[in-house]
Amino acid sequence: MKKKIESLLIWFQTDEGRIAKFTDLFFGITLLFNRLLNETYEGKKIKFINVNLETIENYKKHPEISLNYTHYYNGHLNFYGLFEKEIFEELNFEEQSIYVWDKIFKALIECSKTIKNQALFDATMYTYSKGLENNLSTDYKVLEQYFDRGNESYSVCVLFSFKKDGIYSKLLIKKDDIFCYERDLDSTVIGNGYFLTIYKDLSIINDTLILKGKSEIDYLPLMISLGNILK
Repeated sequence: MKKKIESLLIWFQTDEGRIAKFTDLFFGITLLFNRLLNETYEGKKIKFINVNLETIENYKKHPEISLNYTHYYNGHLNFYGLFEKEIFEELNFEEQSIYVWDKIFKALIECSKTIKNQALFDATMYTYSKGLENNLSTDYKVLEQYFDRGNESYSVCVLFSFKKDGIYSKLLIKKDDIFCYERDLDSTVIGNGYFLTIYKDLSIINDTLILKGKSEIDYLPLMISLGNILK
């Protein structure tokens, strides 16, 4: 299904400029919020949502930007919120993740009211609760397939995991909610969105699992005999 909200990013800014490392570090959190929004959002298409968090010093230095300002034009939605840098840097990673989650939630609630988009309000409420319910787990599955082998039923997928030191992908096969095969595939630096597009197709032909993707990825296509891994 095509996404109705194409992109969501959060930016951290002080009077000395943007802090790109924080945007990259919480790339997984913003992707999680975006994915959950698209599960229920049925409003007008939004191309980009940018949540800009700026320190109070930055607002004083640039009075042309006002706190809690919302701007929406041609599918581009921008919000300007407050970044309490000193408080933020005292938090551990899990607490910082909740901080970012709360900031995105409050920003989109404010935006939805300002641009009178009830669908965005409803999707934001759902997303906030759903994410907390799942402990803000940023792992997500792509290319999931189900198959039978003999009298057994299995599922296979590629899983992306977001960690502080990078993004990882692995291949997982599960039977009766128990993982029976796991293979690390690849990794990249945190914030690399291209990495999330490299896998294109997952199929099983003649008892062989075949994972296809971008031609420049040297280990693709990956072919695994199920007879060798599922006894």
